[in-house]
Amino acid sequence: MRRRLLFAFSILIAALGPAALGSTAVDRAFDLAELRLERPALEALVGSARADFEIVGASLELSRMGLDAVLAEQIVALDRLEEVEGDLRAARARFDDGIEQLYIRGGTAALTVVMFFDDPTDAGIATHYLEALNDSETDSLGDIEELLPVMDELKYTAFDAVELAEADYAERERAFLLAAGHLSELESELARLNVRIDRLTTEWREYRLGLVEDVLQATGATGVLAEVTVEQGALRASLPLGPTIGIPPGLESTGRVLSGVASWYGPGFHGRRASSGAIFDERDFTVAHKTLAHGTLLLVTFGDKQAVVMVNDRGPFIEGRSFDLSKAAAQYLGVGLNRIRAEVLVAAP
Repeated sequence: MRRRLLFAFSILIAALGPAALGSTAVDRAFDLAELRLERPALEALVGSARADFEIVGASLELSRMGLDAVLAEQIVALDRLEEVEGDLRAARARFDDGIEQLYIRGGTAALTVVMFFDDPTDAGIATHYLEALNDSETDSLGDIEELLPVMDELKYTAFDAVELAEADYAERERAFLLAAGHLSELESELARLNVRIDRLTTEWREYRLGLVEDVLQATGATGVLAEVTVEQGALRASLPLGPTIGIPPGLESTGRVLSGVASWYGPGFHGRRASSGAIFDERDFTVAHKTLAHGTLLLVTFGDKQAVVMVNDRGPFIEGRSFDLSKAAAQYLGVGLNRIRAEVLVAAP
Protein backbone atom coordinates (compact mmCIF):
# COMPACT_ATOMS: atom_id res chain seq x y z
CA MET A 1 0.00 0.00 0.00
CA ARG A 2 2.77 2.37 0.94
CA ARG A 3 4.59 1.67 -2.36
CA ARG A 4 1.42 2.48 -4.28
CA LEU A 5 1.05 5.78 -2.42
CA LEU A 6 4.66 6.73 -3.15
CA PHE A 7 4.18 5.86 -6.83
CA ALA A 8 0.98 7.93 -6.98
CA PHE A 9 2.75 10.82 -5.26
CA SER A 10 5.57 10.72 -7.82
CA ILE A 11 3.05 10.80 -10.66
CA LEU A 12 1.36 13.82 -9.07
CA ILE A 13 4.66 15.69 -8.66
CA ALA A 14 5.59 15.00 -12.30
CA ALA A 15 2.24 16.23 -13.55
CA LEU A 16 2.41 19.44 -11.49
CA GLY A 17 5.84 20.33 -12.92
CA PRO A 18 9.06 21.37 -11.21
CA ALA A 19 9.32 24.18 -8.71
CA ALA A 20 10.88 27.55 -9.53
CA LEU A 21 14.65 27.51 -9.76
CA GLY A 22 15.85 31.11 -9.52
CA SER A 23 15.20 32.20 -13.06
CA THR A 24 17.74 34.99 -13.55
CA ALA A 25 20.35 32.87 -15.34
CA VAL A 26 17.74 31.08 -17.46
CA ASP A 27 16.10 34.39 -18.36
CA ARG A 28 19.46 35.67 -19.54
CA ALA A 29 19.99 32.49 -21.52
CA PHE A 30 16.67 33.09 -23.27
CA ASP A 31 17.73 36.70 -23.94
CA LEU A 32 20.89 35.26 -25.47
CA ALA A 33 18.80 33.01 -27.72
CA GLU A 34 16.73 35.98 -28.87
CA LEU A 35 19.83 38.03 -29.63
CA ARG A 36 21.36 35.17 -31.59
CA LEU A 37 18.16 35.04 -33.61
CA GLU A 38 18.32 38.78 -34.30
CA ARG A 39 21.95 38.76 -35.38
CA PRO A 40 21.61 37.12 -38.85
CA ALA A 41 18.90 39.61 -39.84
CA LEU A 42 21.01 42.52 -38.65
CA GLU A 43 24.07 41.12 -40.40
CA ALA A 44 22.03 40.93 -43.61
CA LEU A 45 21.02 44.57 -43.19
CA VAL A 46 24.65 45.55 -42.66
CA GLY A 47 25.67 43.59 -45.75
CA SER A 48 22.97 45.28 -47.83
CA ALA A 49 23.91 48.72 -46.49
CA ARG A 50 27.58 48.04 -47.22
CA ALA A 51 26.74 47.03 -50.80
CA ASP A 52 24.65 50.20 -51.23
CA PHE A 53 27.49 52.25 -49.76
CA GLU A 54 29.97 50.76 -52.21
CA ILE A 55 27.63 51.44 -55.15
CA VAL A 56 27.03 55.03 -54.05
CA GLY A 57 30.76 55.46 -53.43
CA ALA A 58 31.58 54.23 -56.93
CA SER A 59 28.95 56.59 -58.35
CA LEU A 60 30.45 59.49 -56.37
CA GLU A 61 33.92 58.66 -57.68
CA LEU A 62 32.65 58.65 -61.27
CA SER A 63 30.93 61.98 -60.64
CA ARG A 64 34.15 63.39 -59.19
CA MET A 65 36.11 62.23 -62.23
CA GLY A 66 33.48 63.80 -64.47
CA LEU A 67 33.69 67.06 -62.54
CA ASP A 68 37.48 67.06 -62.79
CA ALA A 69 37.20 66.57 -66.56
CA VAL A 70 34.64 69.39 -66.86
CA LEU A 71 36.85 71.71 -64.78
CA ALA A 72 39.81 70.91 -67.04
CA GLU A 73 37.65 71.70 -70.07
CA GLN A 74 36.52 74.91 -68.37
CA ILE A 75 40.10 76.23 -68.26
CA VAL A 76 40.51 75.66 -72.00
CA ALA A 77 37.03 77.06 -72.72
CA LEU A 78 37.67 80.24 -70.72
CA ASP A 79 40.88 80.93 -72.65
CA ARG A 80 39.13 80.24 -75.95
CA LEU A 81 36.09 82.27 -74.87
CA GLU A 82 38.29 85.30 -74.32
CA GLU A 83 39.64 84.96 -77.86
CA VAL A 84 36.19 84.50 -79.40
CA GLU A 85 34.78 87.45 -77.50
CA GLY A 86 37.63 89.59 -78.91
CA ASP A 87 36.90 88.33 -82.42
CA LEU A 88 33.20 88.96 -81.93
CA ARG A 89 33.81 92.52 -80.71
CA ALA A 90 35.97 93.17 -83.76
CA ALA A 91 33.33 91.70 -86.12
CA ARG A 92 30.60 93.77 -84.50
CA ALA A 93 32.73 96.90 -84.82
CA ARG A 94 33.26 96.19 -88.53
CA PHE A 95 29.56 95.54 -88.97
CA ASP A 96 28.61 98.73 -87.12
CA ASP A 97 31.00 100.71 -89.28
CA GLY A 98 29.42 99.19 -92.38
CA ILE A 99 25.91 100.02 -91.20
CA GLU A 100 27.00 103.57 -90.44
CA GLN A 101 28.49 103.93 -93.92
CA LEU A 102 25.34 102.45 -95.44
CA TYR A 103 23.24 104.97 -93.53
CA ILE A 104 25.47 107.74 -94.78
CA ARG A 105 24.90 106.47 -98.32
CA GLY A 106 21.17 106.77 -97.60
CA GLY A 107 20.24 103.11 -97.39
CA THR A 108 16.85 102.39 -95.80
CA ALA A 109 18.05 99.00 -94.59
CA ALA A 110 20.52 100.66 -92.26
CA LEU A 111 17.81 102.90 -90.88
CA THR A 112 15.57 99.88 -90.30
CA VAL A 113 18.41 98.08 -88.53
CA VAL A 114 19.08 101.06 -86.29
CA MET A 115 15.39 101.64 -85.46
CA PHE A 116 13.96 98.15 -85.08
CA PHE A 117 16.75 95.76 -84.10
CA ASP A 118 18.34 95.81 -80.64
CA ASP A 119 20.97 93.46 -81.91
CA PRO A 120 22.15 94.41 -85.40
CA THR A 121 22.99 90.77 -86.11
CA ASP A 122 19.27 89.97 -86.10
CA ALA A 123 19.10 91.86 -89.39
CA GLY A 124 20.91 88.97 -90.97
CA ILE A 125 17.72 86.92 -90.69
CA ALA A 126 15.93 89.24 -93.11
CA THR A 127 17.66 88.36 -96.35
CA HIS A 128 16.16 91.24 -98.32
CA TYR A 129 18.14 93.64 -96.12
CA LEU A 130 21.36 92.07 -97.27
CA GLU A 131 20.84 93.43 -100.76
CA ALA A 132 21.71 96.88 -99.47
CA LEU A 133 24.95 95.69 -97.82
CA ASN A 134 28.26 95.49 -99.60
CA ASP A 135 30.61 92.51 -99.40
CA SER A 136 32.61 93.75 -96.42
CA GLU A 137 29.45 94.28 -94.38
CA THR A 138 28.00 90.88 -95.25
CA ASP A 139 31.36 89.27 -94.42
CA SER A 140 31.39 90.84 -90.97
CA LEU A 141 27.80 89.76 -90.43
CA GLY A 142 28.73 86.24 -91.46
CA ASP A 143 31.64 86.32 -88.99
CA ILE A 144 29.25 87.37 -86.24
CA GLU A 145 26.78 84.63 -87.07
CA GLU A 146 29.58 82.05 -87.03
CA LEU A 147 31.09 83.28 -83.77
CA LEU A 148 27.83 83.50 -81.79
CA PRO A 149 27.14 79.71 -81.61
CA VAL A 150 30.83 79.11 -80.88
CA MET A 151 30.64 81.55 -78.00
CA ASP A 152 27.41 79.97 -76.72
CA GLU A 153 29.06 76.54 -76.75
CA LEU A 154 32.11 77.87 -74.94
CA LYS A 155 29.93 79.57 -72.33
CA TYR A 156 28.08 76.30 -71.78
CA THR A 157 31.39 74.47 -71.32
CA ALA A 158 32.85 77.19 -69.13
CA PHE A 159 29.82 77.81 -66.89
CA ASP A 160 26.68 75.69 -67.40
CA ALA A 161 28.48 72.34 -67.71
CA VAL A 162 30.49 73.07 -64.57
CA GLU A 163 27.35 74.07 -62.67
CA LEU A 164 25.58 70.87 -63.72
CA ALA A 165 28.62 68.73 -62.85
CA GLU A 166 28.97 70.41 -59.46
CA ALA A 167 25.25 69.91 -58.74
CA ASP A 168 25.50 66.24 -59.73
CA TYR A 169 28.56 65.78 -57.51
CA ALA A 170 26.85 67.54 -54.57
CA GLU A 171 23.78 65.32 -54.92
CA ARG A 172 25.86 62.14 -55.07
CA GLU A 173 27.96 63.35 -52.15
CA ARG A 174 24.80 63.81 -50.06
CA ALA A 175 23.71 60.29 -51.02
CA PHE A 176 27.18 59.01 -50.10
CA LEU A 177 27.10 60.69 -46.69
CA LEU A 178 23.61 59.33 -46.02
CA ALA A 179 24.71 55.81 -47.03
CA ALA A 180 27.84 56.12 -44.89
CA GLY A 181 25.79 57.29 -41.91
CA HIS A 182 23.26 54.46 -42.36
CA LEU A 183 26.03 51.87 -42.64
CA SER A 184 27.83 53.28 -39.60
CA GLU A 185 24.61 53.21 -37.58
CA LEU A 186 23.91 49.58 -38.51
CA GLU A 187 27.52 48.53 -37.89
CA SER A 188 27.40 50.18 -34.47
CA GLU A 189 24.14 48.40 -33.71
CA LEU A 190 25.66 45.08 -34.79
CA ALA A 191 28.75 45.76 -32.68
CA ARG A 192 26.57 46.48 -29.63
CA LEU A 193 24.58 43.31 -30.32
CA ASN A 194 27.77 41.25 -30.55
CA VAL A 195 29.03 42.73 -27.29
CA ARG A 196 25.76 41.77 -25.57
CA ILE A 197 25.88 38.27 -27.08
CA ASP A 198 29.49 37.80 -25.97
CA ARG A 199 28.69 39.09 -22.48
CA LEU A 200 25.63 36.87 -22.06
CA THR A 201 27.49 33.88 -23.52
CA THR A 202 30.27 34.40 -21.01
CA GLU A 203 27.81 34.84 -18.12
CA TRP A 204 25.85 31.72 -19.11
CA ARG A 205 29.04 29.66 -19.47
CA GLU A 206 30.43 30.89 -16.12
CA TYR A 207 27.10 30.17 -14.45
CA ARG A 208 27.10 26.59 -15.70
CA LEU A 209 30.75 26.08 -14.82
CA GLY A 210 29.85 27.37 -11.38
CA LEU A 211 27.24 24.63 -11.12
CA VAL A 212 30.01 22.04 -11.43
CA GLU A 213 31.97 23.64 -8.59
CA ASP A 214 28.85 23.86 -6.44
CA VAL A 215 27.88 20.24 -6.90
CA LEU A 216 31.43 19.02 -6.29
CA GLN A 217 31.66 21.00 -3.05
CA ALA A 218 28.19 19.91 -1.95
CA THR A 219 28.88 16.24 -2.54
CA GLY A 220 32.55 16.22 -1.62
CA ALA A 221 33.25 14.13 -4.69
CA THR A 222 36.87 13.17 -5.32
CA GLY A 223 38.90 10.99 -7.67
CA VAL A 224 37.44 9.71 -10.93
CA LEU A 225 33.93 10.92 -10.09
CA ALA A 226 35.15 14.50 -9.65
CA GLU A 227 37.29 14.30 -12.80
CA VAL A 228 34.41 13.03 -14.93
CA THR A 229 32.09 15.64 -13.46
CA VAL A 230 34.50 18.47 -14.26
CA GLU A 231 35.13 17.11 -17.74
CA GLN A 232 31.43 16.75 -18.56
CA GLY A 233 30.64 20.11 -16.97
CA ALA A 234 33.24 21.87 -19.14
CA LEU A 235 31.85 20.10 -22.21
CA ARG A 236 28.28 21.16 -21.42
CA ALA A 237 29.40 24.73 -20.71
CA SER A 238 31.10 24.90 -24.11
CA LEU A 239 27.93 23.84 -25.93
CA PRO A 240 24.90 26.07 -26.62
CA LEU A 241 22.72 24.13 -24.19
CA GLY A 242 19.74 25.84 -22.64
CA PRO A 243 16.88 28.02 -23.92
CA THR A 244 16.93 28.58 -27.65
CA ILE A 245 14.87 29.71 -30.60
CA GLY A 246 15.48 27.23 -33.38
CA ILE A 247 18.80 25.45 -33.85
CA PRO A 248 21.53 27.63 -32.31
CA PRO A 249 24.71 28.58 -34.20
CA GLY A 250 27.34 25.87 -34.23
CA LEU A 251 24.83 23.01 -34.38
CA GLU A 252 22.85 21.40 -37.16
CA SER A 253 20.09 18.83 -37.45
CA THR A 254 20.73 15.19 -38.29
CA GLY A 255 17.17 14.91 -39.59
CA ARG A 256 16.33 12.36 -36.91
CA VAL A 257 13.28 13.35 -34.87
CA LEU A 258 11.98 11.53 -31.78
CA SER A 259 8.77 12.07 -29.85
CA GLY A 260 7.34 10.70 -26.67
CA VAL A 261 6.18 11.47 -23.18
CA ALA A 262 8.65 13.36 -21.03
CA SER A 263 8.80 13.58 -17.25
CA TRP A 264 11.40 15.31 -15.12
CA TYR A 265 13.61 14.47 -12.20
CA GLY A 266 15.84 16.22 -9.74
CA PRO A 267 14.83 15.93 -6.08
CA GLY A 268 16.35 12.77 -4.66
CA PHE A 269 18.78 12.48 -7.58
CA HIS A 270 20.57 15.84 -7.45
CA GLY A 271 24.18 15.25 -6.41
CA ARG A 272 24.04 11.53 -7.13
CA ARG A 273 26.06 9.76 -9.76
CA ALA A 274 24.50 9.60 -13.26
CA SER A 275 25.06 6.69 -15.63
CA SER A 276 27.52 8.85 -17.60
CA GLY A 277 29.85 8.69 -14.58
CA ALA A 278 29.40 12.34 -13.55
CA ILE A 279 27.42 13.85 -10.69
CA PHE A 280 23.89 14.71 -11.81
CA ASP A 281 22.97 18.39 -11.47
CA GLU A 282 19.28 19.20 -11.67
CA ARG A 283 20.10 22.86 -12.52
CA ASP A 284 21.74 22.06 -15.86
CA PHE A 285 20.00 21.37 -19.18
CA THR A 286 20.33 17.60 -19.48
CA VAL A 287 18.06 14.64 -20.15
CA ALA A 288 17.97 10.93 -19.43
CA HIS A 289 17.19 8.47 -22.22
CA LYS A 290 17.21 4.69 -22.34
CA THR A 291 19.24 4.18 -25.53
CA LEU A 292 20.69 7.42 -26.90
CA ALA A 293 24.43 7.69 -26.43
CA HIS A 294 25.76 9.93 -23.69
CA GLY A 295 26.64 13.30 -25.17
CA THR A 296 23.79 13.22 -27.71
CA LEU A 297 22.32 16.69 -28.21
CA LEU A 298 18.57 17.16 -28.55
CA LEU A 299 16.49 20.15 -29.57
CA VAL A 300 13.44 19.70 -27.37
CA THR A 301 10.22 21.48 -28.33
CA PHE A 302 7.16 21.79 -26.14
CA GLY A 303 4.48 24.30 -27.04
CA ASP A 304 6.15 27.54 -28.06
CA LYS A 305 9.39 26.90 -26.18
CA GLN A 306 12.59 25.14 -27.17
CA ALA A 307 15.77 24.13 -25.40
CA VAL A 308 18.93 22.22 -26.28
CA VAL A 309 19.72 19.44 -23.81
CA MET A 310 22.40 16.77 -23.63
CA VAL A 311 21.90 13.11 -22.78
CA ASN A 312 23.96 12.25 -19.69
CA ASP A 313 21.87 9.65 -17.87
CA ARG A 314 19.67 6.59 -18.37
CA GLY A 315 15.92 6.54 -17.86
CA PRO A 316 13.07 6.99 -17.38
CA PHE A 317 12.19 3.54 -16.09
CA ILE A 318 8.44 3.99 -15.96
CA GLU A 319 6.48 2.42 -18.80
CA GLY A 320 5.11 4.90 -21.33
CA ARG A 321 7.79 7.55 -20.75
CA SER A 322 10.59 8.24 -23.22
CA PHE A 323 12.52 11.17 -21.72
CA ASP A 324 13.42 12.34 -18.25
CA LEU A 325 14.34 16.00 -18.31
CA SER A 326 16.43 17.69 -15.68
CA LYS A 327 14.52 19.99 -13.36
CA ALA A 328 15.96 23.13 -15.02
CA ALA A 329 15.05 22.01 -18.54
CA ALA A 330 11.56 20.94 -17.51
CA GLN A 331 10.93 24.15 -15.63
CA TYR A 332 11.91 26.29 -18.57
CA LEU A 333 9.88 24.30 -21.09
CA GLY A 334 6.90 23.98 -18.78
CA VAL A 335 6.95 20.17 -18.92
CA GLY A 336 5.35 18.17 -16.15
CA LEU A 337 4.27 14.96 -17.81
CA ASN A 338 3.82 15.81 -21.47
CA ARG A 339 4.57 14.62 -24.97
CA ILE A 340 7.55 16.44 -26.47
CA ARG A 341 9.39 16.57 -29.78
CA ALA A 342 13.15 15.94 -29.76
CA GLU A 343 15.37 16.54 -32.80
CA VAL A 344 18.87 15.05 -32.74
CA LEU A 345 21.59 17.65 -33.36
CA VAL A 346 25.31 17.47 -34.04
CA ALA A 347 28.09 20.03 -34.16
CA ALA A 348 28.22 21.82 -37.50
CA PRO A 349 31.38 21.10 -39.54
